[in-house]
Amino acid sequence: MKTFVKCSLSLVICFFLFNTSVSAQTPSCNSSAAVVSKMWKAWNDLGVGNASLLPNATYVARAAQAVNGWNSLVGNSWATIGPRDLRFNNRSESGIIMGQTNRTFITPPARNNTVTITLRKTDGKAKTGVTICTTDINNNRRTVHSYTFNNGNYTRTKTFTIHNARNKVISINMRNYSVGNKFRYTISAR
Repeated sequence: MKTFVKCSLSLVICFFLFNTSVSAQTPSCNSSAAVVSKMWKAWNDLGVGNASLLPNATYVARAAQAVNGWNSLVGNSWATIGPRDLRFNNRSESGIIMGQTNRTFITPPARNNTVTITLRKTDGKAKTGVTICTTDINNNRRTVHSYTFNNGNYTRTKTFTIHNARNKVISINMRNYSVGNKFRYTISAR
């Protein structure tokens, strides 16, 4: 009986150690694959083509149409763009990621070859992983940045520069690893 209890306890400890190490990794690009595919579908449905060739006013209008088209595709689901829409206008979006939840931001296809994402932790104690990915029209995904804000009550601004971004949808995937702590942030793209 003692041997059975010791083996069982060992298995439970291994299970929790394994799960802790896996869950502490930053989110993968696959976590936003479905919504990025829908953004590309909405963009293609407009017949726009190469985003970098559009005049600025046309690009802004088409990006808004793509977002609206995407929202009509996904209905009132977790994938709806609202506060999760990130435009290339340097305007900050802000929010809170509660314990053990995710937040994803999606951009329209980028016009410029270099894009800067600025993410600022403004409050909270939660350890939060961030992964920034690019996806082209052929659904080729690439992780371009991964970063972890460690536990602690501090503020920090992290700037991510994405090269070769032209005509790619950029997704910013954030995961709060804490059970009871929050992660308050602002994010912008230019």
